[in-house]
Amino acid sequence: MPWGFVDERGEWLIEPAWERAGTFCEGLAWVVRDGRLGYVDAEGALAVPLRFATAGAFRGGLADVSEDGSRTFVINRAGDHVYATRKVLAGGTNLVGRVDEDQRVLWGAVRDGDEFIALEHRTIRSAHGFFIVSTEGEEGARVLDDQGTLIYEAPRRVGSPFQQLRRLGDRWLAKYADESGGLLVFMNADFETVAEHHGDELRVLEGGGPARYEIRRRNDRSLPEAGIFRGKATTIHLDEALEPVDPPPDKAAGGLRLVPVGRKKDLQLDGVSIGDGPFDDAHLQRSPEGDVRYVIVARKTGKKKAWGTLDAHGNVLIPTEHHMFDASGLQPVLGSLGQVGLVGGDGTFALHPEHTAARALGPAINRAGIYVGGKAYKNGNLKGGSWAIVEVPGGAAVTEPRFTQLGPRYSDGRLSACVAEP
Repeated sequence: MPWGFVDERGEWLIEPAWERAGTFCEGLAWVVRDGRLGYVDAEGALAVPLRFATAGAFRGGLADVSEDGSRTFVINRAGDHVYATRKVLAGGTNLVGRVDEDQRVLWGAVRDGDEFIALEHRTIRSAHGFFIVSTEGEEGARVLDDQGTLIYEAPRRVGSPFQQLRRLGDRWLAKYADESGGLLVFMNADFETVAEHHGDELRVLEGGGPARYEIRRRNDRSLPEAGIFRGKATTIHLDEALEPVDPPPDKAAGGLRLVPVGRKKDLQLDGVSIGDGPFDDAHLQRSPEGDVRYVIVARKTGKKKAWGTLDAHGNVLIPTEHHMFDASGLQPVLGSLGQVGLVGGDGTFALHPEHTAARALGPAINRAGIYVGGKAYKNGNLKGGSWAIVEVPGGAAVTEPRFTQLGPRYSDGRLSACVAEP
């Protein structure tokens, strides 16, 4: 059964002519014929020849492929071998590596085809919008901004390797690892050290007044009186002069948040418990702007968790009586085996749990796929039915159930891979 590509109405955009096909990313999708993989463009023309044993999606103009099924390398959109390896970051940036004559990988970074960090570093990693690099023979580490410009040279500290740099208002915070868990070095705008503290974690407290910081220290009982004990952790509060101060009131960190209670999570609004918690599991579902749209919560029933949803005030939207089949997609899939539905952006069912299987098809269209007839098995296999495209919310039919498989979710908001009717 050949694969092709359809639009959100189920109409063929690229006629089915491939053994398998992947989703479109950055205008290209991998396809298979005679066991070899290549890439087609949005018109269905072969953009990269069928010469690979494995092929991944393009991210930042690059894709991971292999010719023998074992050794992978990186190609550009023309199919040229350009790098030995890569790590994909958000925003179209790739950390890329080349192999030198001593068979060592030297790292750099590329964005939109521009190598803005040269491939000459022994290590490179991204943290808090910066790049931390080290070069063979160097002591310490260097910190580059998101354009690759040097902004800070972290000195070498014996037994305390540099970990990260963060901006805290008009200050900088450098963190080093050490035997007690972490060394925090506060610096002014000119990177001059103004204070040092030991601790595992640090966050800025919201309060509307002078800046306050909170350091959490673990398994350390030799602390100043300003510290407060919380189980096996100790919290120290510092004012903007970086001196210990009394902890702020609980409501200083207001709003809706999940608070650990033993191994459970309590939903609190402005410091007050809501939603009849605590819960065995809970996750805040946010909009692209960061607002909480709803909360997914779970309670244990025997050895399994039963899931449901609450609104941002703790009111029940979906009772905690469903299994979670897929939380990684655009919409969570809840229900029981063979009777599943999709949770919409408001936390209620966009598709009621009455389908053999269901999946969201993409962020730019109000479409979903449902599996009609047949049977669902515990291992995830589906047999005996067909896929149809429906509108969400509501489930109004867009196509008849005529697809043997409905492939990867929509990408670029316009194309989906699917198989032809048998």
